[in-house]
Amino acid sequence: MTLHSTWPKAVWVALLMVSTMSAYAQVGATCATPDVISALPYSAAGINTLGSGNDYFTSPCNSTYMGGEDYVFSYTPAADEVVVVTFANASTIWAGLHVMDDCPDNSPSCIGSDIGDGSFTTLTSGEIALTGGVTYYIIASTWPLPDDFVFDIDVQQVACGAPSEATVTAIDAINGTAAIAFTGNGNATATYEVEYGLSGFTLGTGTVLTTTAGVTVASLTGLGNDAYDYYITADCGVDGVSSTAGPFTFSTAAGATCANPVVIDPTSLPFTDLGASTANQGDDYNASNWTSCDDTYTSGPDAVYTITPPSDGVYTFTANFFDFDSSIQLVDGCPDTNPNCVAFVADFNSGIKELTEIPLTGGVTYYLIIDSWGVFSPTVDYDLTVTQVLCATPANLDIANLTATGDVDLVFDGTGNASTTYDIE
Repeated sequence: MTLHSTWPKAVWVALLMVSTMSAYAQVGATCATPDVISALPYSAAGINTLGSGNDYFTSPCNSTYMGGEDYVFSYTPAADEVVVVTFANASTIWAGLHVMDDCPDNSPSCIGSDIGDGSFTTLTSGEIALTGGVTYYIIASTWPLPDDFVFDIDVQQVACGAPSEATVTAIDAINGTAAIAFTGNGNATATYEVEYGLSGFTLGTGTVLTTTAGVTVASLTGLGNDAYDYYITADCGVDGVSSTAGPFTFSTAAGATCANPVVIDPTSLPFTDLGASTANQGDDYNASNWTSCDDTYTSGPDAVYTITPPSDGVYTFTANFFDFDSSIQLVDGCPDTNPNCVAFVADFNSGIKELTEIPLTGGVTYYLIIDSWGVFSPTVDYDLTVTQVLCATPANLDIANLTATGDVDLVFDGTGNASTTYDIE
């Protein structure tokens, strides 16, 4: 027997639309309908991603663990603060925790993350610094299978955040000093303890200095020509002491960083650096902070050279590598400042890699980076030669003003000096 509804067709369509819209409006399903965290501390148990849908497929944190159904939280701090996000009691060891500063489909930055990695059911973002007024999205997903999972969430504010973003801003190898700067993440009256020593030293055995309240720079003294580690801890007074950040590593050896490069004098060429090595230089510039040229060959320690031509000129940079998986890369700024790539050669071969007849602009400081893939050749040994080409090969040959009688103008960049003549055959 067939049953026929007496409801009009339009009613059934309307009910279907309402049902569909309700499914899409499920709390936590998307950034448009997030599970809003209004205040901290915050905790909730038994969150289930089932039914939330797989709306996002990529993550700046780890796209592999954004393949399952996604559950989205949002949080907008009223003021700058440091928090820790924890997923506990996850029902799978293939869960992912993503914290980002915008929705995944708006090209956000990853602020903090963790993955189950086939072993763990508790995930933590670690201490992450949030900016007041910015809406952050905390997303739970998986590397399928499974597509969905159940978990508990806990978000806590850290009263005394650990320092972060430590950098070496200057090195004076002659006087044995280095200047560092960092983001404090403590309260307004926090002081910071910096402990430093030769790379690999045991915490508690190094040289200790303490900044004055609110100061997030320090000067390290008594340094030799070597690699060093340093650690930083915040003392927030009544709010307690932070966890210790570090080790952060730097080298006072010339060429270790943009702050202490090997300077090539353009008035005294050719320049040679024979028997050079990237050993003990530190991996300061890699895919995490450098995207120009070829970032595949930036995973090893890097040697930094600079050259500032007094006027426009043409130069050739030749490196003879004694190891595999090496690169020579020329950029118009320090690698971590998003410079333009001028020229590079990067491959798995040893031997000569050359940047041939490269036009450089007078007054611009260029950075020459020697680096490696870092897997099979953690460091590379090499000889470097830099020469100025006083009469360079004409470039950018083209034709113009072609006539019906076969006449044509040849156009090219001369790259010679003002009195250069050109033979055309």
